[in-house]
Amino acid sequence: MEDKSIEKIMELLVDSPKVLREIIEKVFKKELRDPGIDISRYHFEVLKVLHDSGKMSISELGDILVISKTQMTRLTSELSATGKISREPDPTDRRKSIVSLTDEGRQCISLVMDRFYKTTRERLEPLSKKELDELLVSLGKVTQFVRRLLAT
Repeated sequence: MEDKSIEKIMELLVDSPKVLREIIEKVFKKELRDPGIDISRYHFEVLKVLHDSGKMSISELGDILVISKTQMTRLTSELSATGKISREPDPTDRRKSIVSLTDEGRQCISLVMDRFYKTTRERLEPLSKKELDELLVSLGKVTQFVRRLLAT
């Protein structure tokens, strides 16, 4: 593989988290600020991970999201104050807290994901079936590659 290709791949990989966060922030900003939701992109990320993975410690959540412990504590405090997550002491280590979605949090993430789906569908509508299939295959390959990188 050419050095230029490797450089470009590294550039794209380094920029990927920023790009994904920008997509959430800019493309879905309206959905996140709708009455009844009104959460930040970081709140969304926390709720989405808890929705997909279930309860976990604040430090595990921070590791998954690559967010500092200080910021994770602030985010979970905010979400707890709004009733979207609950925080309980870890039964095996009293120094840790376990966070999980509340019914209100599950309802919120479900509503956001429904709206994201609708917005994504509208944005992808101009693509042909072939283009959609190519995009799906390409995103799948990128995801597999990133997961392999993370596993090593």
